[in-house]
Amino acid sequence: IVYLGDNGYFLGERGLEGKWYAYELSIRVPMIIFNPQAVPARRGITVDHLVNELDVSPTILDFAGIAIPERVQGRSLRPLMEDQPVEWRDDCLYHHHFKHPQIPRSEGVISADWKYIRWIDGDPGAEELYDLRQDPWERNNLAGVAEHAETLERHRKRHYELLSAMA
Repeated sequence: IVYLGDNGYFLGERGLEGKWYAYELSIRVPMIIFNPQAVPARRGITVDHLVNELDVSPTILDFAGIAIPERVQGRSLRPLMEDQPVEWRDDCLYHHHFKHPQIPRSEGVISADWKYIRWIDGDPGAEELYDLRQDPWERNNLAGVAEHAETLERHRKRHYELLSAMA
C-alpha cells in the first residue's frame, strides 16, 4: 500500500500563495509505504534519504515483480526499505517550467543540507542559496554572501549537470 499526499501550499507565508515554489513549505510530500511482507524489525521505520516523485513508479513496479524499464528516471525505494546496501542520490533537480503570467518559472538543486534556486524569468534571473541545516525555514538567502561563493558555484554547476541529464 502506497499512501502519497499532495505537496504543501502557501497561505500567505513569504507573501505567496499556491504550491509552485521550491521552498520547503511547498515541496514536501508525505508518503507512507506499507509492505505486509516486511520483516517485523523493518516495520514502522523511517527512511531518511532524499526521494522524489520519480521514485514512486519504480517502487511499485519492483514490489509487483515487474522489471523497471531503463527509461524510467526514478529508482525503487525497496532497497532502502529493506536495509539493503545501495548507493543513493545526494541531491535532486527541482523545476517548475509552467509558463504563467503571475508565477515565475524556477529550477534548482535540493540536497539534505543545501538548496539552490534559480529563477528563470526576468533579466537577469535571480538566485537563492540556503543552508538548510542552519536555516530550515529558508529565511537567509546566502547567494550574495562572499563566503558562500564557492558553495553557490558548486550548486550552479550541479544544477546544470542535472538539467542536462534530463534532456
